[in-house]
Amino acid sequence: MISSLAICIVAFSVIQLTFQNSEKLLIEKTTTLISANLSKDKASISNMLYDVQKISAITSTNKSITQMLAAGAKGKPKSSFLDYSIEDLNRITQLESIITNYRNTLFDYQMHMVILGNDGSLYSVLDGVGNRYQFSSAFIDSLRRQPWFTDFLSSDQKALWRAPYFYDDSTGALIAKSGNSNSHILFCRKIYDYYSQQELGVAVVSLLSDNLRQNWVGNEATSTGLVNSDGNIIYSSRSDFDTAYYHLTSSWNIGSLSANRSEYTVVHSESGESYVLTSTPLPFDNWLLLNLIPRSSVTQEIELMRNNTYTISVLVLLAAVVICALMLIYVMRPYNRILKKMTLMQIGNVPVGQQAEKVISIPDAERKFDQMTVRIEEMTAAALEKQALEEKMRYETLRAQLDPHFLFNTLNTIKWSAMASNAGNIADMIACLGGVLENAIHRGEEEIPLSKELELVKSYIQIKNWTLKHRYELKIEVPEQFYQYPVFKYCLQPIVENAVIHGMEGMQNGVITIRARQEMDCLFLNVHNNGTEMTPEQIKSVLEHVRSSIDSRKTLTGVGLSSIDGMVKLRYGKKYGISMVSAPGQGTTVSICLPYPVMRKGEDTDEGASEGSDC
Repeated sequence: MISSLAICIVAFSVIQLTFQNSEKLLIEKTTTLISANLSKDKASISNMLYDVQKISAITSTNKSITQMLAAGAKGKPKSSFLDYSIEDLNRITQLESIITNYRNTLFDYQMHMVILGNDGSLYSVLDGVGNRYQFSSAFIDSLRRQPWFTDFLSSDQKALWRAPYFYDDSTGALIAKSGNSNSHILFCRKIYDYYSQQELGVAVVSLLSDNLRQNWVGNEATSTGLVNSDGNIIYSSRSDFDTAYYHLTSSWNIGSLSANRSEYTVVHSESGESYVLTSTPLPFDNWLLLNLIPRSSVTQEIELMRNNTYTISVLVLLAAVVICALMLIYVMRPYNRILKKMTLMQIGNVPVGQQAEKVISIPDAERKFDQMTVRIEEMTAAALEKQALEEKMRYETLRAQLDPHFLFNTLNTIKWSAMASNAGNIADMIACLGGVLENAIHRGEEEIPLSKELELVKSYIQIKNWTLKHRYELKIEVPEQFYQYPVFKYCLQPIVENAVIHGMEGMQNGVITIRARQEMDCLFLNVHNNGTEMTPEQIKSVLEHVRSSIDSRKTLTGVGLSSIDGMVKLRYGKKYGISMVSAPGQGTTVSICLPYPVMRKGEDTDEGASEGSDC
């Protein structure tokens, strides 16, 4: 069986490895073809951008243009069209004519070119624009509000690429991002005097990103895009590129791609979809040309073949398993009868054999098995009965009898109180003592409501106060929702008695506070006294005595802390029980941890049995 399973695992592993290698080879072949197309796109786009640099360079170095800009710089600053003189307008016309000639000779794309002189003069060559001055003014004003443009003007940098930049093609006003239609590629170059190298202005050439479609080899056929060094899309051939790209960049860093060589990688979006990403760098400000294609569309044929292979393999394997199972049922029928008896076996329902017999066949094995199981059942039943008896005896033992000395002292107090005060408080004392006696006599009750236990504690404190001249105050801060919670009889009274005898011995204003609180699935009953605090060593010693079942018999009921801790753990499990805490100036608190809601008999109490009292 194990060898067959191992063979199946090896076979499926080999199939999986084969298909993975096939997918890798297919992806490499596909990306090779895509890289070839990207290289063509790269050459076409680069030529267009080189043309932008060329017309900007010619404009910036033309001696006539620089002389006109230098002459304009000597005049007064221009802030509106009314500031221009006739001489200024003639100079602008001449300069724009020179630029237009260059544009018609070198440039075959739709473009906007604006030159800003140091005196504020605007010179422009604008395709498809009516009011050129209004357009140029709005265009330059929007640029001046851009931090990157003001940084460029104040720096030593001579040229700058900026894309994407969005503005209205008819007005020049800045607009919000709106896809490819209003996306532009800007190239800014500073113009210097030919001789003095004095800065005369800045030329801004704006190329509509939509011009890229004329030279895009992939065009609408593939999902290709041009992105800048910040990862923003400058232009994309299809809208699904934008969607896929932004899904990927939320879980993947574009900076991991090389800016020096072409490569491909498989990336995963947050939705779990995988893409094959092919990239090639452009020699312009670390821009990248990217192609995205879903991995499933590349490997769909191999995926179909793999699924068919797995389906056939699983069907063959299932057929083999069915045949083997039928053969196993036929051959192993005697053993199946033994397993059936094991399943249906109940304690005490199978007769015990007289003598042990030698096992020589399968029927003999069945009979021998019957004899052994019956004997085990008998031993188990006896052990359970013994355990139940011991538990019952332990509960009866823990319901300790009243200390005769306490009864004697109480009755003696009643006698002297009657003689001294003409029997004024005898009725109350007898009532309190009656409550204590009633709880001691009714031993058949294993559990009582928490409210009844609190009444018993009140009676005990009143008796003590009559005996010791009202030295102790009892405060009960228990929410009413816990009053009906069933607790062991004498679970709080011995703790209060220990506080009176050991914690507050000799005190005149002792205060005992009983609180109840719920934390998750535990109910904590806390008994706090303001007496002498205990050191960590004393607490450790007391808890060791408690958990080693060294019970104190000097309490009123004969029930010590170890008895309470033992009863709680026996009933609910080792997770529950007694804990103590004490701090200088804050007295001592003894806590009982009980399950909440309460466990009834028959419920599983083994949870946490291997853990300490960490509730």
